Amino acid sequence: MSVQKVDGKWLVRWREGGAQRGRRFELKKDAEAWDREVQRRRQLGPLAVEQLTKRALTLDEWVVARWTPEHAVTLEQSTRDRYAEVYELHIQPALGELAVTELTVRGLRSWQAELVALGMGTGTIEKVRTVLSSILTHAAESEEIVGNPLGLVRAPKPDYRDGVRPLPPILVESIRAIIAGPMDSVVPRRLRNGRWVSGYVIPDERDELTRLRDATIVSLLAYLGERPGELRGHRWEDALSNTIRIERATNPDGTFKPTKNRQRRSPRMTNLLYRDLETYYVACGRPPLDSLILPGADPDHGWTRSDWQVWRARRWGKACRLAGLSVVPKPYTLRHTRCSLLLAAGLLVHYVARQIGTSERHVLDTYGHLFDEYAEQPPIDAEAEVEAARAEVMRRLEGRSGTAADGSGVHVLCTNEGRSHGNFDPGQKESPAFAGLSRSTATGIRTPVSAVRGRRPSPLDDSGRGRSE
Repeated sequence: MSVQKVDGKWLVRWREGGAQRGRRFELKKDAEAWDREVQRRRQLGPLAVEQLTKRALTLDEWVVARWTPEHAVTLEQSTRDRYAEVYELHIQPALGELAVTELTVRGLRSWQAELVALGMGTGTIEKVRTVLSSILTHAAESEEIVGNPLGLVRAPKPDYRDGVRPLPPILVESIRAIIAGPMDSVVPRRLRNGRWVSGYVIPDERDELTRLRDATIVSLLAYLGERPGELRGHRWEDALSNTIRIERATNPDGTFKPTKNRQRRSPRMTNLLYRDLETYYVACGRPPLDSLILPGADPDHGWTRSDWQVWRARRWGKACRLAGLSVVPKPYTLRHTRCSLLLAAGLLVHYVARQIGTSERHVLDTYGHLFDEYAEQPPIDAEAEVEAARAEVMRRLEGRSGTAADGSGVHVLCTNEGRSHGNFDPGQKESPAFAGLSRSTATGIRTPVSAVRGRRPSPLDDSGRGRSE
């Protein structure tokens, strides 16, 4: 250890880890203070000296050099993209140039208070905290910092949120019937430059097959309860006689990935959904069973995120507005319809969770308010509920147009027979897909559509009776 004046500055030299180290100071007293601190820490051990002399990485440097290659690569592509956007917008401007070791509880509490003062919603703050906590936890696991200081900063109380409002089957079937028919755009008569301009109609450019595809999408989301990403990854061979295998989902670019919880499941398929898929399969010309139900521009890849967003805006959104909805729900909302029907049918929570691919706790947290609605009520027959809703919608269409086959393509979706034999067999290879025995539709409808009661017994309910086919 030595303090010397070199080239007008005071140089402190010491050995650390078998190498000669040095640091320059403008003032002699600063150099001597540093020399004394290094000597004191050498008595405590090499780690104490390293903590004093090592240059800590900034948060930006840590994200690029350590967190991204070590942790972010384990995340799904969509999650990485979302995390990158949150970091660039809300974390990097205020904290990016600070050393990781300088991020303290007090500093992070002040930073969060500034976000609240700027009017940022608690939902966004929660996303920001999730990203920053992931980075700091990784730094703590790498022994760069002692612990995650953000864990000691209390999150703001969440904003009030209404419980989920499942779309009833009668509304789902109305939307489905609208999207399966021609959705012409009407431009009304309007005043332009002081002169009245006549209105006109922009005809729907979709052909009947495309309309049938759109209606099938609604059926799959509402009566299978799957996520949109899982829907876009379906192959025809995934559909069996009684269930549909859900084994994959799609990335934003249309490539395949595991499902959200990385588990496979086989939710039950109702007779009505089977017939919808059967109709669409035949209309497509009985394609190979290993082909996608919703192929993208590349037949080997599913729809991209852009494809889905276009469908959501131009097809789903328009159909919802024509159905009279002032606020257009996300297509994801149809998942709540499936779950609410299963709960109203009296099925156990763990069975419902397995059917929609989530945890029992999530079912209780998200749909807990529905248990009070269904308490002390006889269980419904979910399949009969949907059958009755579709029949009611078709009755209204017939009353309006005078015939069910009005050229809209809706008539091919409203048959009421059981499953057919062999309609899905393309004659190309053996497969159980769409080759099940005929099953009669559910019976036991004893009240109007809004309050259907009765069901087929299930081994998974509380009645103690077995399932009858």
